[in-house]
Amino acid sequence: MSFPVTPIVAMTNISHSSNCSPPSLLLLPSPPQPATRASLHAAYRVPLTAVLTRLSREHTPQMLVVAVASCVLAPISSDSRPTVLTSCSIRWRSAQALLGKLYDMIAHICAKYDIPAALDSDERGVVDARVILIQHDSRAALKSPLPSQERLSFPDVSNGTVILDLPTFAATVRPWNLIFHTSSESGYRLLTDYLAHAEGRQKILQNQLVTIDSGISFSSQTSTSRDPDYPTSRLNAPEEGRERDNEICDNAIRGFKTVCLGGTFDHLHPGHKLLLQAAVLLLNIPSGNEEPCTIIVGISNDELLSNKQYAEEMQSWDERARSVMAFLATQFNAPTTPSFVTSSADIDHGPATEMRATFCDGAALVRCVDIHDPFGPTITEEAIEAIVVSGETRKGGDAINSKRTARGWRPLEIYEIDVLDATLAEGDTAGGEDRPQTGRSDAANLADKISSTEIRRRKAEARRAPVSYNAAELSTETTLEMEMTDTNGSPSRIAADESAALTMTSPDKVAVSEPEVPSHRSHDPAKNWKRSDPFQFGSRFLTEEDDVFEFNAWDHVETDDAYKEYAESQYEVQRQAPVSDFDKNRFNSNPAKWWNLFYKNNASNFFKNRKWLQQEFPVLAEVSKDDAGPTVVLEIGAGAGNTAFPLLANNKNPHLKIHACDFSKTAVEVMRNHEAYDAKHIQADVWDVSGDSLPPDLDESSVDVAVMIFIFSALSPTEWQRAVRNVHRLLKPGGLVCFRDYGRGDLAQVRFRKGRYLEENFYVRGDGTRVYFFDTDELAKIWSQTNAGDDEESVPMFEIENLQADRRLLVNRAKKLKMYRCWLQGRFRKS
Repeated sequence: MSFPVTPIVAMTNISHSSNCSPPSLLLLPSPPQPATRASLHAAYRVPLTAVLTRLSREHTPQMLVVAVASCVLAPISSDSRPTVLTSCSIRWRSAQALLGKLYDMIAHICAKYDIPAALDSDERGVVDARVILIQHDSRAALKSPLPSQERLSFPDVSNGTVILDLPTFAATVRPWNLIFHTSSESGYRLLTDYLAHAEGRQKILQNQLVTIDSGISFSSQTSTSRDPDYPTSRLNAPEEGRERDNEICDNAIRGFKTVCLGGTFDHLHPGHKLLLQAAVLLLNIPSGNEEPCTIIVGISNDELLSNKQYAEEMQSWDERARSVMAFLATQFNAPTTPSFVTSSADIDHGPATEMRATFCDGAALVRCVDIHDPFGPTITEEAIEAIVVSGETRKGGDAINSKRTARGWRPLEIYEIDVLDATLAEGDTAGGEDRPQTGRSDAANLADKISSTEIRRRKAEARRAPVSYNAAELSTETTLEMEMTDTNGSPSRIAADESAALTMTSPDKVAVSEPEVPSHRSHDPAKNWKRSDPFQFGSRFLTEEDDVFEFNAWDHVETDDAYKEYAESQYEVQRQAPVSDFDKNRFNSNPAKWWNLFYKNNASNFFKNRKWLQQEFPVLAEVSKDDAGPTVVLEIGAGAGNTAFPLLANNKNPHLKIHACDFSKTAVEVMRNHEAYDAKHIQADVWDVSGDSLPPDLDESSVDVAVMIFIFSALSPTEWQRAVRNVHRLLKPGGLVCFRDYGRGDLAQVRFRKGRYLEENFYVRGDGTRVYFFDTDELAKIWSQTNAGDDEESVPMFEIENLQADRRLLVNRAKKLKMYRCWLQGRFRKS
C-alpha cells in the first residue's frame, strides 16, 4: 500500500445512490456448535441454495443480505439509558471463521449453479450475497421493542461494534424486497422476534415473507421455551463445544480506533468481502461526540496492476473504490437503499487519489486510498493500530512492522483471516485434513467466483468469441487478429495497428431484431467506386453475384440498415452509463500517464510496422528517393516507431530527417533504444501537439510533411484547435499533412461497453487511453478553420485535398458473421 504525504488541497463530493430495488433478506438461525464446515453445511446449505437459485432467475441484478443470528459479542460495560445497549467486545476469531465458512459455502453454491456473484457483471442472474452477523440469543427473554416514535441515531444504539442486536437491526435497517426465513422451529422463532421489533418501524406485507426449506436443526440451537430468567450477561460465557482450531483461545477484542487493509478489490468477490468485513469487525465504534473511528482501505493503483494477467479486464480504480464503499455500507448497517456521499481528494492539483465516506451517523470514516507500493499509509501514519491480512499477505504485515519499528513506532496488531477454499468439491463437508482431492472442473468453477484473475480470464475469453452484431448473441469484448489474410494467404490491406488496437466492448444487450445475413449481398454500385491516388483503398468489390463469405474482407462496403439500427441502440445504452466524474478527471487530467503505461506493457507486441505507408501516401515514397534533397518529416504521435522505422528502412535519401514525437516519455525511450534508431536520420522527442511549445530543434515553417496516424483521436475535442494551429506553424507553405484515424460507426465504437463513454463519440479504453470517432464533415471543418485575427483576411489554414472514408466489411466465414470497420483518411495542404 502507498499513501502520498502531500496535503489534500481540494475535495469533491459525489453522491452515490442505489439504482437497484431494495435487497432481499435471509434470516438464518444461530449456527450449530461447534461450527464446523460439516455442521454449517448441514444447517445452511439447503436454505442458501433455495434463495440464491430463486433470486438468480430474476431479470435484474439482485442483492441478498444473509443475516445470521450469533453470539460473538461479549459485554464489557453497561449503560443506564434504556435505549443504549451494553458496550461489547468481539470474539473476532470465531466471527471471521464463521463468515469465512459462510462465504465459502455461498461461493460453492454459485459455482455449482453458475450464478454470477458481483453486481458489476454483464451476465444475467447476478446475485450479490453479503453476510452480516446479528447478535441474538433465542434462549434469552424477548426484549421490549424500541419506541417507534423515537428517532434512533447510531451512537445512541451502538454497542461499540458494527454488530447490532436483533431489536436494533429490525428497527433501523430497512427496507427489504423479500424476507426469507427457514421452516424450522428456530427459523419461525427468529422471524417472530424480528417482526416484533420491526413493527412500527417499517411496513412489511405478508407477500414479502417467504418460507424456505431448512437444513438440519441442531438441538443446541434452540430450546423448547424461552427462559425469562436466562441472563443476557451470559453473552460473555464460553460457548460449549466451540470449535477450537489449533487449540487457539478466542479472546474478546475491544476494537481499535484505526484499522487498515489493502488489496486490488477488482471485481469484488467473496474473498474480498471476508477481508473487508473482518477489518470492520475490529473497529471500536465511538458513541456521543467522540472522534470517528477510521478504516483505511488501500486499493492498488492502476499502474501497480499493469502486469496483472488480463489487465485489460481490470476495473478502474474508481469502480473498485465504489464497489468497496457499497459493500461497506451494508456492513455499517446503512439503509438498504443508500444514498451516501463520498469525497474525492485532489493532491497538488493532480488526479484524485482518495475517496472518503462516513457511516454510522458520522461515527465511522472510510478512506479508500490509491496505493502505489506495499506499504503506504502504514509507514506514513503512526496512528494506525491494526492491519488485516490473509495467509498470502502475512509476510507483508511483517515487513510493515519492520519499517514501523525502525521509525520508533509501535508495530501494528496483525489479524489474519482464513482463506476461502477453492478445492472443496460438491458434497465434501469435512475439514481440510479429511478432504479428498477434487476434480479440476470443481476447483475451476469455484475459482471463477473467488479469484479476480479467473474472473478477468473468463471475461477476456468471452470477448474473444466471434463477433456478431446480433444483440442477442453479442459477446462483451473481442480482439481482432493482428493481420487478416485472404484465401490465397496474402495479407489484405488492413493496417495491423488498426485491427490490433481494436478492443471492442459492448454495453448491455438490447432489444434489436436479428439482421439477416444472406449468402449474397447487394450494394449500390455507385458507392463502390475505386478511388484515385492516393486512396487505393482496395479493389475487392462486393457485387450481386459474389458470395459475401468467399473472402474474409471486402472493400468499399456501406453499412446496411440493420447494422445502423443496432449501432444507434448501442450508442444510447453507452450514453446512459457514462464514465463517472471521478474517473473522467483521472483520464483527462494526465493522458500521457496512460500512454506511458500502455507503451511500457506493449512496446514490442501490439502494433506492427506500417508497411502500407508509401502505398497510401505516395509523398512518403517521393521524399525517400535518393534525389529528393533535404526533407524534414514530422511524425506526430510516433508511438514505438512503427511509422518512422519503416520509412527509414526504405529510405535512399541521405538528406532525410525524421522527427518522431510523442507525448509519452516511455514511447520515446522505446524508440531511442530500438536497434534501428539512427540519430543521423531520426530524432525522437517528447512533445504534445496540443501544448504551447514547438518540438525540440524544429522552428516554424521547417517541416515538409507531417504524418498523423491514429493520433488526433487520442486528443480531447478541447485540444483539437491548438493541435491544428501547431501543425500549421510547423509546416512550410505548401507542406502536407498525411492523416488517418477512426471513423464514426466503426465496430470499435459500437462495441464499447458501459462506463467507457466520456462524451459524444469520445471514449476511454480499458487501459485508460482515450479515442474519438470522427465523420468526414467534422474533420473537414476542423482542418479548414482559419487562423485570422480581427484585422486579417479569413483564409483556411489548410486546403482539403482528399478526405474520404475507408470502409471495410470483415467476415468470419466459419461463423457467418459480419464486422463493419471504418477509417477516415485525408491529405491536408497548408494554404
